[in-house]
Amino acid sequence: MRAALFAPALLIQMNHHFTGMEPSPAYRAACGNHRDNALMARRAGVKALVLTHVLPEIDEPRIREQILREIREEYDGDVIWGEDRMRIAVRASDVTVLGDRLSGDS
Repeated sequence: MRAALFAPALLIQMNHHFTGMEPSPAYRAACGNHRDNALMARRAGVKALVLTHVLPEIDEPRIREQILREIREEYDGDVIWGEDRMRIAVRASDVTVLGDRLSGDS
């Protein structure tokens, strides 16, 4: 069995809360928010950021537009607002295989 990484193709991140609306500092440290996701995508150099697990309170047109605008202040790649049952195709040329997980190669 070989392990595959999808960088630099895309980063898939849950986006439960609007920045500043996380239930606790511990929650933010563990899960982040849309600005954290944008920073992580920029630092990782991915081509696209996929936001998933969006809660209903931020899945409103006005809030969605603000989140996307603020993400684009930090990250200039594609941003995909994930939806239930969405499928995203990734070309094999965008996948890097790093070693054999069973044998410990890297």
